[in-house]
Amino acid sequence: MNRIKSATEEKGLKSWMLAPYLNVAPGTVSSWNQNKSQPTKEQFADIASLLESNQQELAVSTVPPGHMQLAEAMKKAATRFEKQHGSAYVVKVSKNGNESKTLNPKLKALLRDIVVRYEKDGTLPK
Repeated sequence: MNRIKSATEEKGLKSWMLAPYLNVAPGTVSSWNQNKSQPTKEQFADIASLLESNQQELAVSTVPPGHMQLAEAMKKAATRFEKQHGSAYVVKVSKNGNESKTLNPKLKALLRDIVVRYEKDGTLPK
């Protein structure tokens, strides 16, 4: 159970009662309870004060669980790319002869494909 919701219930309140107290929509409180988002620092302070609780005890991670695997998949793909192609960057020379490094478009497309695939169906490359 979400920490804000459980702390609210411990005080005999319903979590939706936070909405009028904080002047937010009930859906906002629902998002907090589902760990889709978290209150601002000021809202955390107000909630902790109301519930006579510690702000840190109310906070939970909102990073979706699969994102760590997504980051790892992107890292592995970039490492393989660099082993095969030597660098993640290409050097471009402008008309006036200045050189600049930019991310290799092939690597950028590869990483973007991983992200799109993950967002679409939750799968990652092996």
